[in-house]
Amino acid sequence: MSVGRLCRGSASVTGETMGRLSGKVVVVTGAGRGLGREYALATAAEGAKVLVNDVGRELVGGEEGEGLGSKPPGGGGLVNTPPDISVAQSVVDEIVAAGGEAVANDFDVSTVESAANVVYAAADAFGDVHAVINNAGTYHAVDIEDVDDARLDADFGVNVHGAAGTTKAAFEVMKRNGHGGSIVNMMTGFGGFPAGPDLAGYTVAKYGVVAWTLATAAAGLPHGIRANAFCPAALTRQAKGYFIKAGFASGDADTIKRFGPDRMAPLTVFLASDAARDITGRLLVFVPTGFGADAQYVLKETFVAETEGVVLPTWTVDDIEREVGALIRKSDRQGEWKAELSGHEHRYD
Repeated sequence: MSVGRLCRGSASVTGETMGRLSGKVVVVTGAGRGLGREYALATAAEGAKVLVNDVGRELVGGEEGEGLGSKPPGGGGLVNTPPDISVAQSVVDEIVAAGGEAVANDFDVSTVESAANVVYAAADAFGDVHAVINNAGTYHAVDIEDVDDARLDADFGVNVHGAAGTTKAAFEVMKRNGHGGSIVNMMTGFGGFPAGPDLAGYTVAKYGVVAWTLATAAAGLPHGIRANAFCPAALTRQAKGYFIKAGFASGDADTIKRFGPDRMAPLTVFLASDAARDITGRLLVFVPTGFGADAQYVLKETFVAETEGVVLPTWTVDDIEREVGALIRKSDRQGEWKAELSGHEHRYD
């Protein structure tokens, strides 16, 4: 069992207006900084009681990536130090100061058991759980030829085992209390289905999140529990090093502020709310069109697709060689796929 603490904060509010999440209990993992902090603040602002979970660890090499060599800053994972609840507590303090109610939690979410305990802690504190936002994630910059068990296990631990543990516990609580709920998972801000330098292990883990989301959505249907995932993109302490090193964004303060994590919060609020009650099993992309001064934000759906295919009574190697062009999607560049099917072109952007 994970060793951690739980600290409560609340404030009574007079003249309170109903928000989109009034009466709901929301769990946000990795909520002490960056995207998770904004999700916690936004859901609280909409009336939710929020469990703010964050283990409170620093990046290996810091935000400058000292000692990581050619790897981007943020790509070394987290320093293996004891949990620090002050990081989550600082967000709770902000919520309370704004008139909301929240508890801080510093459980590690790298195992199914410890992640489940985060949800149980929310249920103990508030009596229920209506939505879980699985934001906690780690990124270890590795390519195919330098991947190892330690870094691959670390990425799978938080990204996949963490989401699995919170979901398992949320199903138990939601079913016991006789209502549905929402699971919101994070894919990756590096693109819907990314490939590129330093992303091998992280990408595999995030594909696991995609599969877990779809499995959760199917299992949740009879119980009114929905599951969706989206790709957020922001210049957070963990991601900005990659975007800057790859030349996608500059590191000046104005750019980092302009593409801050607060831009991603509205989609999270929507997916956690009853307004999204009929939406499940969806994979969304919510990213800036670039990192320049004129950039806007695009919201779109991505999906794992099948082509129409070719049907024959039996197949030989010669048949496959002849027909494979109609089956295989062709790529001009990363992120743009074309499928040429029976003379018709279908484009997936």
